[in-house]
Amino acid sequence: MNSSNSICIKEIVPNSKSVVINFSAGPELKRFFHQQSFFAEYDINIEAVPKSILVIPFLTNILPVAWANGIDIYVDELDCEFNEAVIDLKMAFKGLYPKLIKSNSNIIANRIVENKKWTGERTAQLFSGGLDSLATLVRKIDERPFLITICGADVSLNDRESWEIVQDYSKKIAEDTNTDVLFIKSNFKDFLNHSELEVKFGSIVNGWWTGVQHGLGLCGLSAPLTFAKEINAFYIASSHTSNYKLPYGSHPSTDNKLRWGSTRIIHEAYELTRQQKVRVIANYIKSDYSSLQIRVCWRAGSNGGNCSQCEKCSRTIVGLLLEGIDPNGHGFRIDSHFPMHVRSQFESNAWKLDEAVAFQWKDIQARIPENTNTINEQYLELFNWIQTYNFKDYQPGILLKAGGTVAKILPAKQKKFIKSLIGME
Repeated sequence: MNSSNSICIKEIVPNSKSVVINFSAGPELKRFFHQQSFFAEYDINIEAVPKSILVIPFLTNILPVAWANGIDIYVDELDCEFNEAVIDLKMAFKGLYPKLIKSNSNIIANRIVENKKWTGERTAQLFSGGLDSLATLVRKIDERPFLITICGADVSLNDRESWEIVQDYSKKIAEDTNTDVLFIKSNFKDFLNHSELEVKFGSIVNGWWTGVQHGLGLCGLSAPLTFAKEINAFYIASSHTSNYKLPYGSHPSTDNKLRWGSTRIIHEAYELTRQQKVRVIANYIKSDYSSLQIRVCWRAGSNGGNCSQCEKCSRTIVGLLLEGIDPNGHGFRIDSHFPMHVRSQFESNAWKLDEAVAFQWKDIQARIPENTNTINEQYLELFNWIQTYNFKDYQPGILLKAGGTVAKILPAKQKKFIKSLIGME
């Protein structure tokens, strides 16, 4: 074992509702970690979950780091299904990022464990309350999927007020749709040093979190829950369709390869664009759930709700208006100034769109001619303007890449300032 070129799990410390994994990283790797301790906390008892499953939340978040650096991961025991899946996962990620993934990286386990098979009838899904996860819930409502909501991604671990609001929100959705919610808290995002990962790999990936980590990482966190609740099918909602050609951290070619025990991950609704998902939700609001609340905002200070001002809120509001839904009844607050707000943000280039977000605005554009009779007349002028706006003229991808390159050669404090200025953090 070459300690300078490996990640070694030193101990797995399970508790009734949590697991802590302490590990060591070789000298060449330490800069990619803020901490060499990983934890995940659950709201149900996981004492019966074997260590070969408990280690998966850590591994799914560390695997891309190992692959990109060409290093091995040493572990005591590992589920046999997951062990086999890792081989396919690495090849799938290499298909997305041929310059990132190195072949000389493996998980080396002392024992490969064949865990019991479970045959539970309930499914589960990742659930944030955003459009993607809501559309999956609507489409799978007859299955009564467990809604798994995670703290440590868009809601930070130290933001207790926002987390309480998010928990109350998920509980209400679960109650109203006759299903159940499960909660996870983890430092799975914070323990990695994303700034250093992007310094080294920023020319290859469009952000480590969005471009690489989040699909595997979010799904893997749920492994102990799927064992405890005997969940076979686990859904992660798609973010894009096949028309979106850039590599992304959640993709059917990768997500669908992930498995452990009897659980299989399913990348759901890949055939639907974002606006088509809005239509699915709008129809559900009109027919079944007139008070449905939507939660999409990641903006600091939104306290677990929607600020109704940021680009993502505004994009969602516009999508709802296009489908004949008043956003004011579904988690947002807008008034007569909203159309001018949208126009001014675009015309001043205040919103730093990447290629993925520009793609979704174009999706809205394509839907406008079909829905002119559905749009409230007070917003017709806004939609006429959106329809003629040339998103091709808006090229923040160039700025992001240039800013990332400049940031690489700066000291840490200046680097953080530059990256926040151009919207990389």
